[in-house]
Amino acid sequence: MKTISRNDEASVVSGQQINLLGGPLFILFKIIGVIKTARSKKLKPIFWWETNDADFNEIKKSYFLDKEDKLQKIEWAINSAGKPLGYLKIDSVLLKEISFFFNNLRKTPHTPRLKEYLLGSYQLGKTLTEANLKFYRFLLGEHFPSNALNFFNPQSEEFIDFSKPFLLREALKTNHGEQVNAFVLKDDKRETFFKINHDYRLRRGEKISLSEHTLVPNLYTRSILQDAFLKAKYYLAGESEYHYLHSSQMKANYEFHKVTPAKIIRRFQGDIISKEDKIFFQKQTIANEKTIFSLPFHSFKRKLLLEKYGFDALSLKKKLKKLKQDYVEKLKENGLKVKKIERHLYQTNKHLIGEKRKVLSERSLDELKRLKTLSNKYFPNNEPANRVLSVAHYYNLYGKSLIEEIYQNYENNEKKIITS
Repeated sequence: MKTISRNDEASVVSGQQINLLGGPLFILFKIIGVIKTARSKKLKPIFWWETNDADFNEIKKSYFLDKEDKLQKIEWAINSAGKPLGYLKIDSVLLKEISFFFNNLRKTPHTPRLKEYLLGSYQLGKTLTEANLKFYRFLLGEHFPSNALNFFNPQSEEFIDFSKPFLLREALKTNHGEQVNAFVLKDDKRETFFKINHDYRLRRGEKISLSEHTLVPNLYTRSILQDAFLKAKYYLAGESEYHYLHSSQMKANYEFHKVTPAKIIRRFQGDIISKEDKIFFQKQTIANEKTIFSLPFHSFKRKLLLEKYGFDALSLKKKLKKLKQDYVEKLKENGLKVKKIERHLYQTNKHLIGEKRKVLSERSLDELKRLKTLSNKYFPNNEPANRVLSVAHYYNLYGKSLIEEIYQNYENNEKKIITS
């Protein structure tokens, strides 16, 4: 996988900030999507690794499931001092966390190769950019030739020089008191700045000369520069990206800078589930392709009790509430005081529903215990697993077949389960 500093061909693009251990699985979905879409449209595939992002809190943790399928995390507990993520260097703190990862990870036939890839990438003194790119070259190199994908690092001098006139225009049009849609790099830190009258000042009030500093785009200018510099014809976006890229503000920004926006395509959404677990879900008839990765345990439990016993606590509560209200109204019509009775009926109904749910849950104890485990496995931290668990975690489970399965099943605008 080559790293490019400029581009002269029409392209398919997607991107993400650099991350730890490959980042969450959805990043791999984006990468495979770029490769597959570019092949079908005969365009150049480019993946933008956002190395200028400085939101360290967003990437300092990486999650995985241990030998007992319990959620674990590694955390790079350092002070990033506001530096762009690409500037950070691998240190002993992170290497110790990677050791914790391997000590607690389920051992599989793929663990030795994963260890070789990670330790070969995350080496003391290397930047996070270097580690991230090398790890993905290992993974993708198992399946694709070197020209199958081009990595782009926006810290390249060519891109910074290209961006400067755009971002200076953006600063000029900014109203007094507003934050400029760009960042300034000062003393290796990425800082926001504001237009104050005809000057520009950092958040702390320090006056700066834009001509003397490197400027990098923010959320509202990155896409414009990306499309202009990389000649993007198509951009693969996640759901939140899709909506902000279609916002009126983005449309106005593109028109102001006279840049033709790339056509936005929704990327593949889904997750990977083992064949054994999918059979269990299907046997319980409580989940399908659209719901299996969007339901926490309490929703699975409700569906199970409904399917097996016709018991739906929410529906029953509504019916009993209506009966209670009707009864109370009749008592009021007859001039009776109902406050104590109303409270007693509420408590009684709540108790009866709870007792019924408890009895039925005890009858299905084994299924509910298994569902609880699977919910934690496929919906950790109350989010779909592909947004939480790392690429390294999945490679440990599936090895080379991970990328093969994603590539074979990948379809833009689709939401589906991949069984492996």
